[in-house]
Amino acid sequence: MNLWIEIYTDPKIMDHIGPTLSKEKAIKLFEKVTVENQDNLFYVIRNTHNSQKVGMIGLMTKLTKDSCYELGVMIHKNYSNKGYAYKATQILLKLAFKQMNAHSVSTRCHVLNSGANRISKALGFVNKGIISDGKSARKFNCWEMTDELFKANNRLSF
Repeated sequence: MNLWIEIYTDPKIMDHIGPTLSKEKAIKLFEKVTVENQDNLFYVIRNTHNSQKVGMIGLMTKLTKDSCYELGVMIHKNYSNKGYAYKATQILLKLAFKQMNAHSVSTRCHVLNSGANRISKALGFVNKGIISDGKSARKFNCWEMTDELFKANNRLSF
């Protein structure tokens, strides 16, 4: 939970994600998404050489559709742009489509988060358009990968 709190309370990391939270609100959010929603999967991303925690990745079920998931990745600012998000997303997509029989996986990236948008495009997600967060006026690219796209995508066969 320490990494979760460190990320959610850091204004620089949260700039392209959402509002920066207080420690108390970060703890409440952690409890809500991990304890109250047992169907969601959350993993810590670690450096393979020294086991240092570098970020988090999650796969959340969408209540509106069966076998549809939303993927989220957060990398600590000290480890960004080092390939951790790309590799972790590859692994989680493989889990979603090959073991969980997902029909689709979507992700949202702030329009100014060039790294996250570049990863989504490089992995074969299709940009479905831009949505706006009504509370903060932040704009997000919505990306989607279907099971058909996954099967046809050579970048994900490892």
